[in-house]
Amino acid sequence: MKVGFIKNNVSILCLALFCLLLGVFITFLVDKLENSLSIFILLIFPVALYILIKYPEIAFVLFVNAGIYKADPRLQLPGFLDLTVLFGIISIIGIIFGIIRKKIRLVIPPMKMFLPYFIIIMLAIIGFTYTEAPIWGREKLLRLLTLTSFAMFAPMFLFQSERSIRRFFIAFVLLAMAAFFDVVFSVELQMYKYGFTQAFGSSGYLGLGKFSGEALLILCFYFFFSAKTLTLKFIAIGFIIATAFLTIVSGARGSTLALGVLFVATLIFTLGNFVKEGLFLERISLVEKKRNRKLLAGFIIILCCFGFASVRFHEYFSFFLARTEQLLLNVRESVPVRLYQYHKALEVLSSFPSGLVGLGIGGFSMFAHGYDGERGIFVHNIFLDIGAELGIVGLISFSLLIYWGFTAGFRNVKKAKDEQYFTSITLLSLFLFMLLFASVHGNINDCRTLLTWLGSNYAYRRLIYQSIKERL
Repeated sequence: MKVGFIKNNVSILCLALFCLLLGVFITFLVDKLENSLSIFILLIFPVALYILIKYPEIAFVLFVNAGIYKADPRLQLPGFLDLTVLFGIISIIGIIFGIIRKKIRLVIPPMKMFLPYFIIIMLAIIGFTYTEAPIWGREKLLRLLTLTSFAMFAPMFLFQSERSIRRFFIAFVLLAMAAFFDVVFSVELQMYKYGFTQAFGSSGYLGLGKFSGEALLILCFYFFFSAKTLTLKFIAIGFIIATAFLTIVSGARGSTLALGVLFVATLIFTLGNFVKEGLFLERISLVEKKRNRKLLAGFIIILCCFGFASVRFHEYFSFFLARTEQLLLNVRESVPVRLYQYHKALEVLSSFPSGLVGLGIGGFSMFAHGYDGERGIFVHNIFLDIGAELGIVGLISFSLLIYWGFTAGFRNVKKAKDEQYFTSITLLSLFLFMLLFASVHGNINDCRTLLTWLGSNYAYRRLIYQSIKERL
């Protein structure tokens, strides 16, 4: 057998080996699985594994969003099986096989991406030696070194073609539609319900709000604007209404507020292009004129979708509206807790030597609340959380990481041509959405998709420069 045959068919050979092992053990496993859903998953797993290894960007979607569905009680998974780790490993295997088959190129992350993140990692490792919350600090550090780091750098290997990005977006939206149908047909969804809504019985309202907000941006800026036919545009509109419904019905205010700010900023940017077109008519190409008109028309349609969802399904949004009203009226709820955490974080940053070296990773939980556990307490602001635990050097490093990631995404928008423009807008909007969300929720591990979109903007920059070289 030729070596070339093995190299070209390595994924098929692995599938055959897995099917053989499954056939050997199926007799012993099937009588121990009482859940029919688990049996069905077990039977289709070989085919699914082949697809996920061949297209690792699909496995990557399941990896970064595993928190949405992995605790679904209907799955009845064994306690040792963590789907985040599982799909992360499958993604890595897919990348390795892609490199072996020369479908994926080995790349070196740019220094503006690697250096500040490396400094954050080193500060976290050093900070673990003096943190007063070793249990939470260990959990936080291990996640940072493994899951969060992979979430950030994986796009550099996965997104090396427009097709891979499109497959990633399609898988992302399909998972969002699965969440929508689960919410719609679950017993949780009720009119005038005063309580949070989650998907798959495990996502949590914050997770559902964040995830559906990301899917909404992908639909609005990518699929709607890049759709070639009227039928596809109508399908995109239907999906936009569904994900907008999910975002609001979850009861999460931060994700909805972030979406509102982002849409207003993008609309101002689009109107600014029209002003530039009117003042400097000779400098605007015909392609740019058509693109600006397409964007403005698209925004009007998207706003109509939001208006339709808000009016047609308003009876499902009563809890969200009540929470928003409480926020505006400064009613006692979560706001005093957040303000207390912000005050304590600023207290750390303004003190010496804690302001310089930080409390150590996880240390804020013990400093502000006297608690240490596997799931500790953190500042609900990613900048203050990093500053309080890693000191001013960590805060500066993270701020530079974010700033350089934003400039990379913004330059993509400026240099992109044709359909690349909508992909650039989508990736930049996703990055900004998660940045706004992380400013009011979660820490660096809970908001790891912030770093995923940051890495995606750098990965897409390579694609744009490659296309520019090919045109020259």
